[in-house]
Amino acid sequence: MGSHNKGQEVKKSTCHGCTRRCDLMITVKDGDPVSVMGDQSQPLSKGFVCVRGKAMALELTLDKKRLTKPLKRIGERGEGKWEEISWEQAITEIAEKLQKIVAESGPESVSVCVDCMITTALSICGPRFCRNLGTPNWFLIGGQSCYANSAWMEVLTYGQDSICDRVNTKCTVIWGCNPANSKPEFFRYIKEGKKKGAKVIAVDPYYTETVKITDGP
Repeated sequence: MGSHNKGQEVKKSTCHGCTRRCDLMITVKDGDPVSVMGDQSQPLSKGFVCVRGKAMALELTLDKKRLTKPLKRIGERGEGKWEEISWEQAITEIAEKLQKIVAESGPESVSVCVDCMITTALSICGPRFCRNLGTPNWFLIGGQSCYANSAWMEVLTYGQDSICDRVNTKCTVIWGCNPANSKPEFFRYIKEGKKKGAKVIAVDPYYTETVKITDGP
């Protein structure tokens, strides 16, 4: 993309805040992101970007407390004493400790907690690491409350995580969740489907923003 002015340019990127991977147009000034917009040329997101995506691009990356180097504890637990070490030292020390545990107690003595469903950890990195290590003991962080649980149900039912055509669905049932706030990229498709005549049903004890658009009593 061409520069708007000296030291400022717009770069295309992709949000990794959830499974939708909305495309972004990020204005960068002197190497730092200063504003975020959705990419209108992206056929799925069509210029959409939620507050989470904007926060990840701006607030998270520029947070002064963000860790950028490995820290090693040098005091007792709870003392809050740390020292910066290199990535090479961190990886080497972790690998040596894992090798020692496996040598003494076997690979199944190791349990691995990988990242959540929205990254490559589930499909590639996490399981591959565990297979090479020789342990079947791996699980997802946050899988019980995020998208991972529903994805696994679809994998067990259909063999693969399915893609829902929300715009052309004739009836959508929303059970105990509020996608108007938690999944705005899905919710906009549900609203488009409702405009086309789809029925929307919500099962929820709370009167949420989602419930407001449903065909309730």
